Amino acid sequence: MCRLIFISGKIDDSFKVEILKKFQRLAEDGEIPQGTEGGHKDGWGIVAYKKGQMILSAKKDTSAFVDPLFPKTIKKLGEKKTDAIIGHLRKASVGARSLKNTHPFIHGAYSFCQNGKIVNSEKISIKPKFRKLISGETDSERFFIYILQLLDEYEGSGAETIRGAIISAVNYVRNNFDFTALNMIFSDGNYI
Repeated sequence: MCRLIFISGKIDDSFKVEILKKFQRLAEDGEIPQGTEGGHKDGWGIVAYKKGQMILSAKKDTSAFVDPLFPKTIKKLGEKKTDAIIGHLRKASVGARSLKNTHPFIHGAYSFCQNGKIVNSEKISIKPKFRKLISGETDSERFFIYILQLLDEYEGSGAETIRGAIISAVNYVRNNFDFTALNMIFSDGNYI
């Protein structure tokens, strides 16, 4: 299972950096199900927003604990006065360790990361127009693309539309697939 973090609000920037340093430790020694190697070493990603705009996006398919880009990225975050930070540490369950399978997934202003596994996710009903957006092999990316597809079908915009699409997507998975968890962070910079 992956690890997710969301930081928002009027928090001192140095405290945000300290929180992310503690989050980084989970890449090395975060608890996971018994019988598998400890930590969340299969990649990391961070997205940051300010005034509704994505101002930083970084990810690698290496462990955040040993990757020199991770501390450089959190140092930048400490200097940018962000409104929202989303982070993900990957423990691969579906799809190889690769950059295209590393969260958060991004499409336009939207970012998404997930913890959990959707069994047989290749059967998620994604229309051809949206299938071309899939670049990796993960259940998480397919779930994200399905939410984007629902957003495209819904009238309107804003928090209610996003919430409606997410609720519909979760209900679709709950009714049609086995899964371990559907913990996620979805944002457009204005709504989380």
